[in-house]
Amino acid sequence: MHELSIAQSILSISEQSIPSGTTARVCEVAVRIGELSGIELDSLEFAFSVIKKNTLLENANLRVEIVEGEAFCRFCSHQFAFHQYGDSCPQCHSYEISVTGGRELKVTSLVMQEA
Repeated sequence: MHELSIAQSILSISEQSIPSGTTARVCEVAVRIGELSGIELDSLEFAFSVIKKNTLLENANLRVEIVEGEAFCRFCSHQFAFHQYGDSCPQCHSYEISVTGGRELKVTSLVMQEA
């Protein structure tokens, strides 16, 4: 279950982003996750809910934005939406493609509230 280690990374990045000495609590952590990342969202949300206990993120919700996959055809130079590995270019049907988006995982913002 690699979602647990991903949740731990999200928690760590979030905690490092909180200004030192603050009494504010994080009420939301926003993340962008690529649809091709292989991350199971239900498992990630469960893991995050478990590991956030007794931290400054204890009351934080995880807000997930899904980033659509994108690919570039090296044969015909067509840029297109790409939703699953194994698909071909919709223009020329070549499999000579490079995935250019949709594999990312990024903490984009924290919403904080004074305690």
